Amino acid sequence: MEKITIEVEWNLPRMEKKKEVFEVIKGTTVAKFLESQPLTIDLNEVMVVYNGKAAVLTDGISETGKIILLPVLCGG
Repeated sequence: MEKITIEVEWNLPRMEKKKEVFEVIKGTTVAKFLESQPLTIDLNEVMVVYNGKAAVLTDGISETGKIILLPVLCGG
């Protein structure tokens, strides 16, 4: 199982802005990776950007890079 390095950055409501680096097994889904982290957020309330492109939770992490978590803003 090949491991790759992912930098994760987030600036979400009710959370301190953070940037951390993790090693993950290549092919792990974005959801599985994020669920393994000590984040107190609902994954349905964030937009995920992986290496500069919008990603969905079922996308696999296939190369070294960066994940940015952004809040999904809904108005009403």
